[in-house]
Amino acid sequence: MPFQLQKTKVDLQDTPIENLFLDLYMPTAPGDYVKVYLLGFRYALESKEGKRFTTHSLAINVGLSPQQVMDAWAYWESKGLLTLNSTNDPENPVIEFLSLKTLHLKHTPDQPLSTETGEEAPPTYTATPADLVQAHEREEFRQFFRALDRLLQRPLVPNEELQILEWIHHYKVSRDVILLAFQYAVQQKEVRSVNYVAGIVRNWSDQGFTTTEAVQQFLDSKQLHYRHYDTIFKALGFHGRLPSEAEARFMDKWMDQYAFSMDMILKACELTAGTTKPSIKYINGILERWYKEGLTTPEAVDKQETARKEKTAARDKTPSSQPAKKTGFHLPESRGKDYTNDELEKILLGRKRRPRKGDGK
Repeated sequence: MPFQLQKTKVDLQDTPIENLFLDLYMPTAPGDYVKVYLLGFRYALESKEGKRFTTHSLAINVGLSPQQVMDAWAYWESKGLLTLNSTNDPENPVIEFLSLKTLHLKHTPDQPLSTETGEEAPPTYTATPADLVQAHEREEFRQFFRALDRLLQRPLVPNEELQILEWIHHYKVSRDVILLAFQYAVQQKEVRSVNYVAGIVRNWSDQGFTTTEAVQQFLDSKQLHYRHYDTIFKALGFHGRLPSEAEARFMDKWMDQYAFSMDMILKACELTAGTTKPSIKYINGILERWYKEGLTTPEAVDKQETARKEKTAARDKTPSSQPAKKTGFHLPESRGKDYTNDELEKILLGRKRRPRKGDGK
């Protein structure tokens, strides 16, 4: 949603509020405290009118109690945006608004950005609003944060910007690496979360990817892996879904640890043609066995399979030297081969003429 101002010919006076206040302090401050600050700042611009207003009158105008207004002044004083100067009336101190641009900072951005300056960073670091103010005074940081705003399609809140400054220090990465992490999260994972990007930056740092060159090389390899995932899934007949984390780990192992080519992996996929439910885990078992056996090419697999079949065929053709063991289901050997046809005929005729019991009665 674009924002723009209507041009008018009538000047009713304006109250200039520093962008540093709007960007860094207002988003995290209580709403009532922001009302007190803005109206008090408005009164301070008019020196004559500012003297006429008191804590009590300001409280009436913003709908708060005098104590709530005093709490607001104490809050802004703790943030370093103003000072409370005592007067004879303790309930009406003189409020002096300070310029954010002239705040004296204890930390400079070069401390958290030690990887860019080459200086040794302190062992522990927590970004402060002062660090963020100083960072916003540098054009390269303003462009950096604007680029992140465009990727996220929303402005970063101060706490998120503080978190990003800490990444630069803790993980020893540059702004360009962080920008690549946001691009990867948004474009590849479709996630617009600063906490999610924090995990990406941490993982890259743990793996030693702290420069744009190392990260880009890693991303190029990941892109190649994604294309291989798609090829493997098509070979297995998987359509309409992405690999799970476990499946991706298996496939990464085949390509990275085992260093198998796609031809080798697809060779394993061919062996699932007879299975009803092929799975990545089943393929992993095949490839793991080939890896342990030292088979690295489809030709080596074919050669081993041919040798196995020849060995099996040779074993089946070899006659057994042991006589067949008789069991209770063997039939007795026939003696028919010991008679001639005439003798067999006489035997059959004799059996037919044999009298049966009861025939002589």
